[in-house]
Amino acid sequence: MIAFFFACTPEEPADLPQLLGTIEARDSSAEVWDSATYFFVDDNHMFMYMSRAEGVDCHDVAEALDGGLYSSSGDGPDVLQPSGSCVLTADSTTWDGGLWVELAEGDVTADVALSVNCWMDGEWVNGDEGYTFDGMYWNGNPSAFSFEVDGDSDGGTFSLEMESYTGKDPYDFDAPEYPGTGKVSGTGDVKWCDEFADTPFFSE
Repeated sequence: MIAFFFACTPEEPADLPQLLGTIEARDSSAEVWDSATYFFVDDNHMFMYMSRAEGVDCHDVAEALDGGLYSSSGDGPDVLQPSGSCVLTADSTTWDGGLWVELAEGDVTADVALSVNCWMDGEWVNGDEGYTFDGMYWNGNPSAFSFEVDGDSDGGTFSLEMESYTGKDPYDFDAPEYPGTGKVSGTGDVKWCDEFADTPFFSE
């Protein structure tokens, strides 16, 4: 009896985000995913933007931050803010060749402002008044976190860990606060974006 052995080549692993997590609030949820992460530093001021958006570049993100088109292609907000996902921003004026910050539960201030905006369980709809989101929109801040960024104009890396949040629907002034939960942790690459210098975060 002759035995035949076949060598199997394993499939190449799919590209996966290095930072993963799901945030839940008021029976809805959205994913945090570092597909597009950019930052810029001017003196001691650092700003970072992270989105699950795919196929966008520095110019697209800077346009959105500047209040213009959502992307250079003229597509709607789902390009940079996909349904079921969160956008994370970090703003700090204590950059000194890098940034490392921890906020303990119960503390109220830190050397960086971390904001999480999530478009949960809905879709973007283009109507008479432009694009609106027909699901739950939630804006929150981590109540405890560990955050580090290291890099320069050639790019860099970041790491983040957080799991509890305060937040609410920012467009509904009468809405109660909806705390968020969900562990987000990991590391990721961050690219430099000169065009952030012309956004309101630096130009005003």
